[in-house]
Amino acid sequence: MRQAALETAHLPEYHERLVIVKLAASAFALRMAVGSSEGVALSVGLEAIQTLERSGRIKRVIPLAQETVQFSRPSHAATETLARVAAQQPGAPGAGIALLELTSEKDLPDLQRRLGDDTSIEFVARVPVRYLAVRTGTAAPLPPMLMWNALRIRLSEARGLSGFKEATEVKVAVLDSGVDVEHPDLQSRVRQYAYDHPFFPGSLSDRDIVGHGTHVAGIIAARGQNVGTEGICQCALHVCKVFSDDTCFHPWAGAFIYVVDPVLYLQALRYCLDEKMEVLNLSLGGRGKPDPYELELFRLLLTTDTTVVAAIGNERQAGSPTYYPAAIEGVIAVAPPRSTIPWPTFQAADLTFRCVRREWRYGLPCLRIRAKRISGCLRARGPMGRG
Repeated sequence: MRQAALETAHLPEYHERLVIVKLAASAFALRMAVGSSEGVALSVGLEAIQTLERSGRIKRVIPLAQETVQFSRPSHAATETLARVAAQQPGAPGAGIALLELTSEKDLPDLQRRLGDDTSIEFVARVPVRYLAVRTGTAAPLPPMLMWNALRIRLSEARGLSGFKEATEVKVAVLDSGVDVEHPDLQSRVRQYAYDHPFFPGSLSDRDIVGHGTHVAGIIAARGQNVGTEGICQCALHVCKVFSDDTCFHPWAGAFIYVVDPVLYLQALRYCLDEKMEVLNLSLGGRGKPDPYELELFRLLLTTDTTVVAAIGNERQAGSPTYYPAAIEGVIAVAPPRSTIPWPTFQAADLTFRCVRREWRYGLPCLRIRAKRISGCLRARGPMGRG
C-alpha cells in the first residue's frame, strides 16, 4: 500500500521550547564566572539563562561542536556547558553554538528577547522543523519494468557516449531516515554511514526507521542485481541518519510524524562540509525559515561547489508553501509536475523556469536551470514521480 502524503500546513514551523544561540567573543565573562573562584557579573541574557536554570526551567544545553573545554569548578550544568561552548576555538565549525531547550514554551519569548539584546550573544533564533511525514502503511515496491526515471534522463544514451565516465568516486551524501547497509542491492555502495552523536539526548540506532533512506539510496545507486531496481550511478554513498528512533503523534494530522532531529541534522551538514561531499540529497524540509547556522552551513557547502538537491514538498492542495532548505538560494529544488502525477497531494505549484545551458556533470547530461521563485527546479516525470 502506498504511503499517503501528509501536509504540514497544520504542523509547527519551529521546534517548541528550543532556540539556537551563538556566543560572541565577549562571552568571556561567562567562562570566568564558571572557571574562577570569584564571582563575575553576567550580561542580561546570560543572567536570564542562569535564573531559569536555578528554577529548573532549562532541560538541556547541547553544544554543536564536539570539542569541549574542561573547568576545574563546575557550576550549574547548563551554565557550565555554555561556558565550555564559549571557550571553543573560534572559526571551527559549530564553535560557540549550542541548542538551548527549556521545559516550557511560555519562557521562550522572553528569553529570546533578552538574549537578542545581549552583546554576549552573536545570534539567537528559533529552530525550524524539518519533516519526513508518512501515515501508517508500507509502500509497495515498484515493478522492475517501471524504471521510467532512467528513461527520462536518457541514462542508456548517456552511458553509450564516448567519454562517458562512471561516477565511482563521486561522493554523494544522503541525509535521511537511515539506510539498510545489509540490503543486497546496496552492497559496496555505502562507503560511510553516520548515525550517532556524542551529545544526543534521545534514542538512536543504526536501523532505517521507515525505509525511506534505503529507498532514496537505491534510486541513486542500487546495484539492480536482486530486487530489480537499478540506481542511476555507481557513486560512493555517504548516508547520515538525521532522525532519532522516536516518533511523536500530532493530533492535527492524526499521524505519527518523523521529525528531523536538529542536532543530527546540523551535524550531518557539517559532515558533508568536512568530508567535501560533491552532491547532497535532502528528501526532507519544512516551512520554517533557516536559522543563521543552518543558512551558513548551506552557504559554505554551495561555495565549495557541493551540488545540493532538496525536495520542494508535496503540498499542492495547501497552496505549495515555500519549503526549506529547497528555497535557499543556490539549492536545486525538486518537484513533481502536475501533468504526470495521479495523486493531487503529490503535486507542487508550477514554477516558471528557463534552461540556461546544457552541460555534463558526474558523467550525465543535465540542464542548468533557473527559476523565478527559487534558484533551481528539476521536474521528475513519470507514473510514480515525486518531489
